[in-house]
Amino acid sequence: MFHKESISIVTKTLSTIAALCILMGLIVLYNEHALAQDQNGILIVPFTINDKIQQPLLKKMIGDMLFTRLNAGHCMTVKEYRHMHPQASETLDVEQAKKVAQNNGLTHILVGSVSIFGGQYSIDAHIWTIHDQKPYFSHSVMAVSEKAVIPEIHQLCLRLNEAICKKSSNPQASKEKIGAFTYEIFPRLDVAIQCLSVADVNQDNRPELVASDNHSVYLFDLSTNPLNLLSHYDADNTHNIIWLDAADMDNNSRPEIYVTAVHRLEGHLVSFVLEWHQDQLNVILHDEPYYFRCYHRYDGTMQLIGQKQAMTHFFAKKVCLLKYYGQKLFVDTVQAIPPDSHFASFHQGNFTGPEKDYVIVRPNNQIEILDHALRRKWLSETLYAESKKMIILPRQTAQKAPHQEESFKYLNQRIQVADVDSDNIDEIIVSEQNAVSGSRLFKRYRQFQSGMITCLKWNGLGMIPLWKTPKISGYISDYIWFDKTGKGTMCVAVAAISKKFVFKSATTQILLFEYIQ
Repeated sequence: MFHKESISIVTKTLSTIAALCILMGLIVLYNEHALAQDQNGILIVPFTINDKIQQPLLKKMIGDMLFTRLNAGHCMTVKEYRHMHPQASETLDVEQAKKVAQNNGLTHILVGSVSIFGGQYSIDAHIWTIHDQKPYFSHSVMAVSEKAVIPEIHQLCLRLNEAICKKSSNPQASKEKIGAFTYEIFPRLDVAIQCLSVADVNQDNRPELVASDNHSVYLFDLSTNPLNLLSHYDADNTHNIIWLDAADMDNNSRPEIYVTAVHRLEGHLVSFVLEWHQDQLNVILHDEPYYFRCYHRYDGTMQLIGQKQAMTHFFAKKVCLLKYYGQKLFVDTVQAIPPDSHFASFHQGNFTGPEKDYVIVRPNNQIEILDHALRRKWLSETLYAESKKMIILPRQTAQKAPHQEESFKYLNQRIQVADVDSDNIDEIIVSEQNAVSGSRLFKRYRQFQSGMITCLKWNGLGMIPLWKTPKISGYISDYIWFDKTGKGTMCVAVAAISKKFVFKSATTQILLFEYIQ
């Protein structure tokens, strides 16, 4: 027989075990309930195709891509309405989709559309929760051609995964720090970008990236990654764009885009000016006989300059200081520039002291510093501002000057001047390319495999690097130094072109380096 004390101990032990079992059961039930509460799910509603032709294949393709890629995130249940109701042909509106999602235990819906007109594709998508009255995530993008639709849908899936799973689906999208910079890398563009500029073109108080290939101008939202295409303008197929600047020259808070273009067959200038109007880029001036440049003056103001072609040469000896207002260009005055220079190859600044000096990119891509009397102060050994942009002698000029030695000319890249380190002495910001071995031996063959952006500063004897960006793979086609916030957050945007295979089209990587002072 057990003692009373033993029976009491056993009773207490059994009570404790029973209590623990009940507690563990409650914990399991609570965890299962918590998991059920945390288990989100999303319903993919078939996209609406706004086109004369319904294009069921495009609708199926988009649905398949969304279903596969969103499932890859493994953060919520993904169901597609088309799989649940194979015979259904009607399109659900938002409220109907919310009811279907709720009846299937899902918390979110994804609705969208593809609008097709004039060869352009507008892709729009929204995520709603079943209880909200407005979408908590929206994404819109323009595909520049039919072949760009699939890459844009893929990028859309990455953005949706990021929004749904609350994590970055593109490891390159986050900013990393290296040296004097944090940097951001954007997904590749399926065009060979040749020119860059930055301005608040659409007046949303944020800078947009203006870019161009040989015959189209693109406007990108610089605050999104991947870059969201806001608008684009196609020039005539005979036009070859070689330079681009954006600035508000008539002070109406609406920057113009000054595009220098040459006729690719005849060689004469066919430049034009664009402006944002009614949510798109519109041409306001065309067939202008100028090489345009928006010139940053030493006093912080901007000057529009234009240079004409000469009767017997690529460039006239002087430049025109232009004024733009009332959608017309006027010549304010004509001004001489240093010998052997042109609209893109000279600048002024306080490089060596209080007096203004000239910086010149020579025809062989050496940089030269000249004083106000055009006496040399310094000549670089390194080659800078090298470019693959080629201009040809106009046919009429060639006929008038049959003994002209050169029928073509490489245009140097832009040089920018700024007081980078706030010491009242200007620095030069310029590109530095690494050429493919032997490519500089031939006049008509230039190939570059990598490069960087370099800031040069006077040290009393010459210009030396103050900083360099990390080495960038590919050919640097253009760059722009600009204030990202309007409050002194200085950045340099870079376009780098690369081509992996001979028979494949070139692509462009846009990189954004934010300078840490």
